[in-house]
Amino acid sequence: MPVDYMIAAHHVIEEPIYLCARGDLWLTSSEGVSAEQLMLTAFKTQTHVTTDRVRFVRWFHSGDARLRNLIANFIVEREGQEFFVGLLERYAKPAEPIALDGKIRRDWSRAWMWNDAIVVPTDRGISVIRIVNESERKLRLDERSIDLTEPMPGSETHVIFAPVGLLAWSSHADSDRMSRVAKFENDEWTIVAGDDIAQRGSWPKSIDQGLPMLDGTVIVVHRVEKELRVSSVMLTKIDVDESAIRNLVEQLSDPDPALRDQAQQLISAYGPGAWPVLEKLAENQPMEARVRIRILLGDQRSPTIGGLRIEAGEGRIVSRLNDGGIVLFLKSGVSGVTRAGVTQRYAPAWVAIRPNRLPERLDGAFTEQLARSTAVKCWGDEWLIEHDVEGPLRWLGNHFEPIVHRNERSFGRFVGIDSRGRWIMRNVEANGPTLLIDPTVPDPSPRLPIWALDVSPGKSGWDDEGWPVIDRGGAWTLKGERWQALGKADAQKSIKTELDKTSNDPNTPILKRANGEEFFDGLTRIVCKSGTGNSIDWPLPVELNGTGINGRALLFEGSEGRLLLANAPGRIIRLKLIEDGSGYEVEAIFSKHIPLGEIRRIWQDPAGRIIIASGKGKLAICFPDGQIPRSTKNLIPANELKEASLENE
Repeated sequence: MPVDYMIAAHHVIEEPIYLCARGDLWLTSSEGVSAEQLMLTAFKTQTHVTTDRVRFVRWFHSGDARLRNLIANFIVEREGQEFFVGLLERYAKPAEPIALDGKIRRDWSRAWMWNDAIVVPTDRGISVIRIVNESERKLRLDERSIDLTEPMPGSETHVIFAPVGLLAWSSHADSDRMSRVAKFENDEWTIVAGDDIAQRGSWPKSIDQGLPMLDGTVIVVHRVEKELRVSSVMLTKIDVDESAIRNLVEQLSDPDPALRDQAQQLISAYGPGAWPVLEKLAENQPMEARVRIRILLGDQRSPTIGGLRIEAGEGRIVSRLNDGGIVLFLKSGVSGVTRAGVTQRYAPAWVAIRPNRLPERLDGAFTEQLARSTAVKCWGDEWLIEHDVEGPLRWLGNHFEPIVHRNERSFGRFVGIDSRGRWIMRNVEANGPTLLIDPTVPDPSPRLPIWALDVSPGKSGWDDEGWPVIDRGGAWTLKGERWQALGKADAQKSIKTELDKTSNDPNTPILKRANGEEFFDGLTRIVCKSGTGNSIDWPLPVELNGTGINGRALLFEGSEGRLLLANAPGRIIRLKLIEDGSGYEVEAIFSKHIPLGEIRRIWQDPAGRIIIASGKGKLAICFPDGQIPRSTKNLIPANELKEASLENE
């Protein structure tokens, strides 16, 4: 099971790293091999070390029966020049590297595969690159580029898949500047809307996002001064498949809710062209399907996105997402038909619009942080915000959690998540180092997360089995990873709150292990006696000598054979057996959240947690394994969880 990201291994990599679409990592190092040597074998592993700086990986299946494996072709950078490194399939060997046009500045971080072509935004427009077999011994690159803007701050180019091929446009921070729009069809770029007002037709002036529909229309999110509006523009007239829509409508009342949602999403992709078919079919459908059709149709006064109508008014793009989607803030909000069949408006609203998904209205704790973030990112179903002060924060359904340590907050730019589940974070500086967070490898740094509970003026204690108990108008016991209510009679009978009566007899062990080992003292030394007659008598460092808790040291078992010693208020010492068995080494001294005042009892509950009862209504629940189990985390309030998880950071 993966560990939490805050206690996972955090690797800082100085060398360039590239994350490809398959989820592989490509690390540039002089100790690696060339891209040519990796072509036929890269599919076998997930992490690769190469002497080349990889900019893009083109995976493909060869048509040659001898080459049945997945093959990697590359765009690499060598001595400041970009090259395509490909394979001569007939000879199963690399072709001569092909230099790319050095006059074009391509953004490989946003490149993607479209059929057999590479689509890559540039500082001026979009390029489509195809690899052509010029002969059995030579490959050739066919690059079709189009300019949509001049390189300048606040201007970007975007491209998205469309039924006709590709749709591309420029966007500008200045809403007075005109966007240029182009389509790529039959291997040719065509300007659809240019700089000339007469040429624009029905296309808006300043475009932020285009959403091509299957009926040939494009839903356009655009700005008029500070207002965000939505329009529908005809790109190419396409007749919709009525039988396909009919089949999807039948699926709207499927018993499986996931299939109903999928059908609704697929129908929404048809755009306004599907409306006449939906209106014709609606009356004869079950209630569930009728409501969903009403959601899809909206009020038809203006275009909707998946049935969600964006109300005209002040708004802005909060962030562009990794998958080509956007997050919008709309002061005037959105409206739509609810599952109850009622039209409802939400204002203000934060909305995520992503390819191949229904629009999602964001709310609650998520949007509270959005107002303070610099960017929103997503990767599949994972959401993350980039925050200049707190660093990157990961959304966990009801709250955000940090994923980097305080001294790592300069790694604030999210790159992606590889196929092993490792998070890749880039330094904010250009060409800076990369942080790799690997939840499959725990961080060796000692940690003791502690959940500090204070139920004063109530009381805290323990039951007959050793489970921690709190009572503040009602008694609850923390059994394993859930709270269990106790009735009044049970609480009075089972809750223990009196001071622990311990013996100070030096002949009484402070810990007995299942293997027969017994431990003694703990105040000035650790004495271990085993059934075989072997013993260890190891003096504690002088600064760690203690007077005990109520006159006695307490010793507990930790993970992997470690020991946790409490021989003075306010601290717990973690010890590890030296390899030769002659004594112990001090791995860590924990003090944060460990009580200093009146300690009534310290014990280890049946779940292996170390519990400290202090004062009248305080409990400190310590997790010796170094992490709080996910199910227990769900019990802890977000502000307390953040404090508990940062122990020893």
